[in-house]
Amino acid sequence: MIVRALPLALVLFLGVSAGPGLAQDDVPTSDDIVSALLPVDLDGRSRIGARSIDGLFDPQGRGVKVIDGTEVPYIDLRVAFEFDSDVLSNDALLVLERLAVAFNGPELATSKFRIVGHTDARGSDAYNDDLSQRRAASVVQHLTRNLGVQADRLDVSFRGKREPLPDIDAEDERNRRVEIQNIGTHHGG
Repeated sequence: MIVRALPLALVLFLGVSAGPGLAQDDVPTSDDIVSALLPVDLDGRSRIGARSIDGLFDPQGRGVKVIDGTEVPYIDLRVAFEFDSDVLSNDALLVLERLAVAFNGPELATSKFRIVGHTDARGSDAYNDDLSQRRAASVVQHLTRNLGVQADRLDVSFRGKREPLPDIDAEDERNRRVEIQNIGTHHGG
């Protein structure tokens, strides 16, 4: 896997629920999410200018993740969990609500997404693999059971602590995240 600075892939940061919650203005709109996740523009060209959201909304962040030779659209969001668990915090519910609106809107309705869980470097490999898988599954469960996203449009995967974010300490809480990748067209009911 190659990561470089250009457009496109979706990461949900799963920080601890500490301190004051996210202000509604700090959470991107569903239109912001759609804009970042669209794989091509109206002329069929690769989109330039996908947005990255690292904690707070930052429209200047850009990146493209190349997986198996394919550019994968992404956006960074903060989705908080209760400490050391897979229980979504109240702050996470607003973020996932806007994500579901984006997923179910006409621009992304035919896309399929891979949800990849990540953790920080604290704890054993086995513990972090389990936690990252449970967090990714928790996101999928909430999106499908409560927010109307079709389950067959979502794949779950996990990386534990093996892929920390670049340029930050591996134990930094920003590594606690679920990455959501737009992996192409959904071919199903």
